[in-house]
Amino acid sequence: MIQDLVNSMKGELTGMLAQKTGLTPDKADASVDIAKDSIANSLKNELTSGNISGLMGLLKGGSTSGNPIVTNIVNQYAGSLISKLGLPESVSKQVATFAVPFILSKIQGKTTGKSDTDIAGMLGGDLGGVGDLLKKGVGGLGGGLGGLFGK
Repeated sequence: MIQDLVNSMKGELTGMLAQKTGLTPDKADASVDIAKDSIANSLKNELTSGNISGLMGLLKGGSTSGNPIVTNIVNQYAGSLISKLGLPESVSKQVATFAVPFILSKIQGKTTGKSDTDIAGMLGGDLGGVGDLLKKGVGGLGGGLGGLFGK
């Protein structure tokens, strides 16, 4: 879902990033690709660390402002922009603090009103088999959480 959603808004987000941050179109485009991976990896890390309720709360429409999950995603994404695109720290933070809440708001628009199982199913392919890992008990979570991921 994340991959498809970001791909569908890539042109819009690329243009907005170029306009708001001064990135060249090529770097803005590349930054959106990095965002897809950063967000998917961060969500996967939240799940495997056991923060199911925090993640589901965010995905069901929780505030992105001051949310520790969002802060972690922004920081990870900003670091990736520095290392992969060579952006200055100030520009990478500007890009990340705009792009991450923008993308998460679009994800929330698709998940609002859905059950945890539905959301997990929607995210399944983006999170690389986390449902299977949870069913097998990664981090002691297993058991009842396996069904949460519709696998």
